[in-house]
Amino acid sequence: MGDKPLKGILIIVLTGLIFFAFVDESLADDLFSVSIGIPVAHDFYKTYNKSDGVSGSLFHVKLPYQVGFGYESYETKLKDQQDWKLVTTMIDLFYQFDFVVLNAALGIGIGNTEFDGGSGDWDKGSAVQYYFQVGWPFAGFMDLHASYHTIRSEMKAKNGDGVWDVSGNVAAIGISAGF
Repeated sequence: MGDKPLKGILIIVLTGLIFFAFVDESLADDLFSVSIGIPVAHDFYKTYNKSDGVSGSLFHVKLPYQVGFGYESYETKLKDQQDWKLVTTMIDLFYQFDFVVLNAALGIGIGNTEFDGGSGDWDKGSAVQYYFQVGWPFAGFMDLHASYHTIRSEMKAKNGDGVWDVSGNVAAIGISAGF
């Protein structure tokens, strides 16, 4: 019985040492950073949805201790659907890991999707996402980054007779500056 607490403490200490051996020692250098990005691609899981281009913006702020939040808003033009656009809005929460030669962030988000244009026969849908971001630092206080977002969302027909699955993936690029 006396050996088990010591082994647990040893495992925790070794895990912490391994983690911090690969993490930049200047975790708290930036009090906060601001990031702006643009979506560059949007693909859907269901084959009846086809993207004909995406536009919009992603805005994120990282606070001290590597935690941050963000806001995303973008429109995806739907191919073969007249002038319909899928409008996606998200609020995000993320944690950033700063490594010596790059940084990475894991995040989650909630929001909604809705159609702009078309017949107006569809209700707004709830959306959830998780995403991964990789950044490459340069100039001491900036980084270029790329992110990959996996989104789940369905919209119901206003007459109650059908569901339109608009789940898919969004790729984005951006730049951030630390202060």
